[in-house]
Amino acid sequence: MKKHLIIISIFTALIFACTAKVDSNKTLLQVHAILGDPFAGSVVVYLTNESRDQYLSMAIAGDQALSIYYAQNAIQPPRPMTHDLFSKLIDTLNYRIEYIDITSIKEETYYSEIHFKGGENTFVLDARPSDAIALALRQGAPIYSHPQILQPIRTKARDFAGTQQLDAIKFGLTVQNLTPSMQKFFKDVQGLIITEVRPDSRAEKAGLQEGDIITSWDSISVTDSGDFAEILRGTGSNSIEIEVLRGGEKQIITL
Repeated sequence: MKKHLIIISIFTALIFACTAKVDSNKTLLQVHAILGDPFAGSVVVYLTNESRDQYLSMAIAGDQALSIYYAQNAIQPPRPMTHDLFSKLIDTLNYRIEYIDITSIKEETYYSEIHFKGGENTFVLDARPSDAIALALRQGAPIYSHPQILQPIRTKARDFAGTQQLDAIKFGLTVQNLTPSMQKFFKDVQGLIITEVRPDSRAEKAGLQEGDIITSWDSISVTDSGDFAEILRGTGSNSIEIEVLRGGEKQIITL
């Protein structure tokens, strides 16, 4: 009971009258993919803009990923999750989430705000992006961020937290460098994370999945997309053995 009183006091104490406006410079995002196994604790969530030429990705805890997945797919868990209870509390207080804003990234950590509205009143709460996203999906609220912290998809540059994507067109997959925070999250594994597997491609037919981390390609260790590009140039059309990390376990897949 004390917890509920504290939560309600936080909501009511922060209410102030103003007119909420969304900055026209903000970019509307959508949850594009949740990659990894939430029960193994290794999950990365990808958000893209409407034209899908910019994105941001962040490593999150398994329970947060599961909550986002349930909300995105309108799945009702057997028992209400924490974000379900918070969403109902917002409704009970006659408020709604107007939008969330992923505002900045500092030392590989994203920061965000939740913007609430109730009648003529609005207020803003700082929140972890994973919590903000989970609540926004439950409330049907838009997700915004800022162009300066978004990464161009399939860029050749290394100007955003060491992230670089590479298309392996003939195999039908796209891979991305692991950022330092992702490497730490995945227990310092070295490799490339698969961000896209194209339908009916050689990669899909072999059983590769988005979220797999490629650690070895044809017995050659894979650590960087630049090195991987060189490996691909020397790859023929014969069968290739690939070592991937999936759900915390190593698997060998023949491509």
